[in-house]
Amino acid sequence: MSNRKRESESFRREVGASIRERRMALNLSQEEVAWEADVAQGSISNYETGRNDIPLSVLVSICRAFGISAVEIVPTLGEASHLEALLALDGPDDGPNGRDGSWAGSRGELTRGAA
Repeated sequence: MSNRKRESESFRREVGASIRERRMALNLSQEEVAWEADVAQGSISNYETGRNDIPLSVLVSICRAFGISAVEIVPTLGEASHLEALLALDGPDDGPNGRDGSWAGSRGELTRGAA
């Protein structure tokens, strides 16, 4: 397994554990968080376990639901290697200001808060 792949898996687990910890501290169910992020409950479960990559747009929606910034979920966000890993996980259309400059989410809809 390549070092980059190991870093990516470690990053997914770190983000997932932070999301789960914050969700539980706020006494929210996976269903409630999924509704706010406009994803399926199973997706939240997969993000929390690090099983699936989390699109940046979904991470931002989850953080908004928690009333926090993404840096609070990913304290190492400012570190270049983790920021690169996060950007690599995000598709070109995902989230506000995706790499293509669009506001379209991964399913083509406007993300919450977009004008």
